[in-house]
Amino acid sequence: MNFRKQEILKSDPYEREKSELEMYESNSHLFYKALSQGTNLELGSFDLNEIQVEVLKEIFILFQREIKEFEREIKENPKAVEKFNIIFLSKEKFYQRVLQRFSKYLSIITYGDIRQVPNLNIKMLKNFLKKGFKEMIEVAVDDIPKYELLFNELDDLSSSNKKTELYIGRDGIYAYEARRAIDVAKRRKLTGDKIKRRKALEIHPKYINYNSTIKENFKEEDRRRYLQDNGVYPEDDLIIFDTGYRGSIPEQILKTLGRKDYDDIQSRVKILGTDFYEGNEDVDLAASPEEYEKALKYRSRIIKGIKNNLANYEHVGRIEERGKKYMTATGIFEDKNGKLKPAENPFFNEYFFEYELIELVIRQYFYNREFYK
Repeated sequence: MNFRKQEILKSDPYEREKSELEMYESNSHLFYKALSQGTNLELGSFDLNEIQVEVLKEIFILFQREIKEFEREIKENPKAVEKFNIIFLSKEKFYQRVLQRFSKYLSIITYGDIRQVPNLNIKMLKNFLKKGFKEMIEVAVDDIPKYELLFNELDDLSSSNKKTELYIGRDGIYAYEARRAIDVAKRRKLTGDKIKRRKALEIHPKYINYNSTIKENFKEEDRRRYLQDNGVYPEDDLIIFDTGYRGSIPEQILKTLGRKDYDDIQSRVKILGTDFYEGNEDVDLAASPEEYEKALKYRSRIIKGIKNNLANYEHVGRIEERGKKYMTATGIFEDKNGKLKPAENPFFNEYFFEYELIELVIRQYFYNREFYK
C-alpha cells in the first residue's frame, strides 16, 4: 500500500477546544439548576435579571411541551412502546438525565454563560429538541434490535471461549456504550455468594477511534503502536465490530496485530451490513468472478439475523450519520504520557446534543434490560 505519509503529532492540536468544552460542561450545572425550578424560577436566582429569568422559563415550558409530543409519538408506534417500556422503568430519572444533557447543550452554545440565554433562538432550540427526540425513537426502533443481534452472537461466541470485544469508532461508539451498560449491569446485580461469579460474567469491551485516515496514512509500526497504546494487543482473542460496509478496518487491525489466516480473520470481523447486498447486480452475480468473491467475503461478516438487503444497507448509512461528540479524527498525536491518541476536535453544536441523547437511550435500554431481567 502506498501511504501518504502522515507524521505523528507531538501534542494534541485540539487541546484548547477540549479544555473549553470541559469548562462549558462544568458550567452546565447552573443551567440545570435553573431549569429544574421551572416556572418557579425567581428574579435574582443565580444573579439573573428579569429578562434572563423569563427566557429560562420559556425554555423550560418548551422542553415540557416537547416531552409531551415525544410521549405521544411513542404511543403511536408499537415498536417504540416495547422499547420505551424498558427505558422508562424510572421515567422521572430518565427525563432528569435528558434535561441535564439539554442544559449541557445550552451551556455550550452560550459559551458557559447563563446570562447569555436571551441571545438564544427559541425556534432553533425547538427544532433541535424535536430532532433529538425523534432520533431517540428511531434509535430505539431501528438500531437497538441490530445491537441485540450483535450481542446475541457475541455471547454465543464467548460461551465456550471468552473473547475480547473491540468496537471501532466513531460509528461503533453506540454499540460500545450499549455493551458497556450490559457489563456494568451484570456486575452490579451480583451480590452475596453470587459475587464469586462476577469475573466469569464480566465483558470489559474495548473501544478505539480507528478511521480511514489512520488506516491509510500511517505505517504499520505506527498503527501497531497506536493499537497497543490504546489497550489492543496481539495476544488478545479479538472479535471486532464495525458498522460496515466491508470491515476493511477490522481486517487491517487484525493483520497489523500479526494475524494472517483468512478464515481466522473472517471469523473475527462483525459488521451490520455491506454494499454487496442481494439484488445489487453491479457488484453481485452479474459482476466479475473477483467481485463475486468479494461479495461472499463481506456478506459472511454480517451479524447473524440481519438480512443482506437494500434496506439494511441504507440503515447502516443512517447509523453512521447520527450525531457524534467528536469530529472525524485528523491524525494521531503523542500525549504527555507518551501514548498515541486520536487527534479529534469536539463538536460545539447540535451534533453533540444528539449524541448525548442517543447514548442515553441506548445505555438506559441495555442496562435496564440486563439488570432487571
